[in-house]
Amino acid sequence: MPDQASSLRELKRFIDHVSPEQLPGPEAFLTSLPSPTAFPAIALIVPDRVGSAIPPLQKWLPKLLPQRRPPTLWDQAATLSATTLLPDASDRTPLMVKIDSASGPLMALPRQIAPARLQMRPIQDRIRFLRQVQRLFAGSSEVWITIPMKDFRSHLSLVHATDAAIVLVPHAQDAVLRCYEAVKAVHLSGYFSPISLAEMPDGNGLNPDKPAERIRLVAKQFLSLDLPPLGMVLSGIIPSSPTNPNGQNHQKPSIVPMYDFLHAFAERILFPAPEDRQ
Repeated sequence: MPDQASSLRELKRFIDHVSPEQLPGPEAFLTSLPSPTAFPAIALIVPDRVGSAIPPLQKWLPKLLPQRRPPTLWDQAATLSATTLLPDASDRTPLMVKIDSASGPLMALPRQIAPARLQMRPIQDRIRFLRQVQRLFAGSSEVWITIPMKDFRSHLSLVHATDAAIVLVPHAQDAVLRCYEAVKAVHLSGYFSPISLAEMPDGNGLNPDKPAERIRLVAKQFLSLDLPPLGMVLSGIIPSSPTNPNGQNHQKPSIVPMYDFLHAFAERILFPAPEDRQ
């Protein structure tokens, strides 16, 4: 018996066949996007060949970066549990799934077509995909996107649209080497937003060997790159209300956080950069 999501996709395909939708052109679509984007987007870089050391995302993510309101997840690295994973199929309409976590239900977008493959599809397919992503993320307080390092080049357009990149440091024998390779790749790709490290939780605590500190030292020595602590990266991109002398917070309506994920990602998909053409 088909599930509800499959039925909705079949219904949409039927409607599109009977009454094709009128889509704007690339320039008109970009103009219609809200700018700036109302939420920050953070890339979570998953190092290559350490997959077994990364627990299912819904188990560790809420504990690693607790917030009052859970973020929206886009799991391109397929770190969700197998029961919530959808295959990478280009004929599917992107749909959210609800997953359980330690902090309650989370809305997640399972792995979708790789951006490099999306850039090769007809322009109308690209606009249709981007418009659906815009709808799914509407109302999000924050968007976290897992990026597979093994497929990093195919995700450049997605990574470069984010406001910060966080390399995950798992408990694996060669974690220092793999994570440094990830930091180096992100940095040398021309990424200008902050790059930080996040150690994977290990039971009730973190790895006492502090591999993140070793990675910071190597990055400083060979890349002249300072990797700020995780909290500093987030506080640098998440808007905070000014505080008056009495300790009371008040928001200045004229201050607008300058996030631009939706426009930056859409522009790169519709008009690929030279480095996207492999």
